[in-house]
Amino acid sequence: MKTNDITVLIINYQTPDLLSVAVNSFVSFYPNAEIIIFDNGSKDGSIDLIKEISEKRPNIRPYFSGKNIFHGPAMDFALRRPVKTKYCFILDSDTQTVKGGFLEEMRDILEEREENYAIDRKGM
Repeated sequence: MKTNDITVLIINYQTPDLLSVAVNSFVSFYPNAEIIIFDNGSKDGSIDLIKEISEKRPNIRPYFSGKNIFHGPAMDFALRRPVKTKYCFILDSDTQTVKGGFLEEMRDILEEREENYAIDRKGM
């Protein structure tokens, strides 16, 4: 199924090794999904890694805040500005995707009823 109405948002702060696993495992199931990696002011090797990843994959857009604005405000900022699709899936930088199909399932649940606006694993 297509996921062109879903943006995947990853907030990163100084976790380049974990971010690499998160991105590589996710794109193994969703190679064409739009992904925004929002770096929250990292001072380690994260920025170089994000630039490298985004240069190899045109569907991955980097966003660099320049300073740490903390996780919640970073998510809020990214949801209000760079994300332009109907839905957004927030993927933590310390996760590993082990199967596909969940984005489509979540989208289908959200579209079942107009008042649905968010979903978690309990809702699936």
